[in-house]
Order: sequence, then C-alpha cells, then structure tokens
Amino acid sequence: MLRWPRLRLKASLRFRLGLLILSVIALSAALGVWLPRVLGNVLGGALGSWLLIVGIALLPAFWLATTVLRPIQQLLRALSGTVASYRDGDFSQSLVVERNDELGELMATHNDLAAALRTQRAHLVQRELLLDTVMQNSPVALVLVDGHERIAYANIASRHVLSEGRSLNGLQFSEVLQRAPPALRAAATQQGDSLFSAE
Repeated sequence: MLRWPRLRLKASLRFRLGLLILSVIALSAALGVWLPRVLGNVLGGALGSWLLIVGIALLPAFWLATTVLRPIQQLLRALSGTVASYRDGDFSQSLVVERNDELGELMATHNDLAAALRTQRAHLVQRELLLDTVMQNSPVALVLVDGHERIAYANIASRHVLSEGRSLNGLQFSEVLQRAPPALRAAATQQGDSLFSAE
C-alpha cells in the first residue's frame, strides 16, 4: 500500500482571512451573474431576486468566517485557562501544539514561558530549602513576627531559648517574652541593639 507524504503548509491567518474574503467575493459574483436570471424568471422581480442572492451569499460567508475564527476562539479560551492556573501558582499546564501557523507559534511560545516559570519555581524552592536549613541550624536565635505580632518563623535555637524546644509559630511574641528571662525581655523591648547575658 502506497502512502503519500502528508504536506503541512504554513497558511498564515492573513492568508486565510484573505482567502475568506476572496471566496465571498467570488461566490457573490457567481451568484450575481447566474442567480438573477434564474430567480428573475421564477420570482418575476429583480428586487426579490437580489435579496435572495444576498441571503444565499451570506450563509457561506458566515460559515467560512466561523471556520476561520473557531481556532482563534479556542486558543483564547485555552490561554485564559492556563494564565489563570499560572496566577494560582500551578505551572504544570501547557498547550498541545498541532498547528503550523501564527497560532501554533504563539502556543509554542506560551509553552516555553510555562517551562521557564517551572524552572524558576524549582530554583526558588531549592533556594528556600537551603536558606531554611541554614537558618534552622544556626546557633543564633532567630524569630520573625508578622504585622499582628504573631511569630511567623522561629529557628531551633530560639525555640530552645524561649520555649524549651517547643514550636513558637502562631504564638503572640509578647506572650512568649513574658516567659523569657528578664534580661532577654528587656533587650527585646528596646528599639536599638543591646547586649545582655542570660542563663
């Protein structure tokens, strides 16, 4: 069995729209020459035949326009969905590229963007893990509080100093300081740097 190679021609959107317009013009011209004679004899009037010609010419024009615009509408819906998932932090979405025109190039570029975002996210996660490991194992007690004075981060050293090794996340910093040694409490309430000693 012989199989002919399937040619995939690159037809640009401009070419397709131009072909659509030429098809509508050619169809209108053909109907404008042939149909008035036939309809003029059947309907008996030129106005009725011209209205019918316009109606008949608009149907294929509408069908051709829908055929040309359908892939653009589908691509816009797909792009909207993937951008929404990117906004939510999910970079696993990508588009299936089956086109060989400008829309295919746009989809391939969009997939390249998704791959770049995935790579950047992976590097960022690795850096955060490395930074967290360094901060957790630091001998310096580190406590970060949010705008409501709740503890957002506390490393191992700070948990041993302030809470006998228990977790501090989510607690009010002022309440934790009440249980701290007096020298540490006084140093934490000052605005500037201070030096103190505590057992």
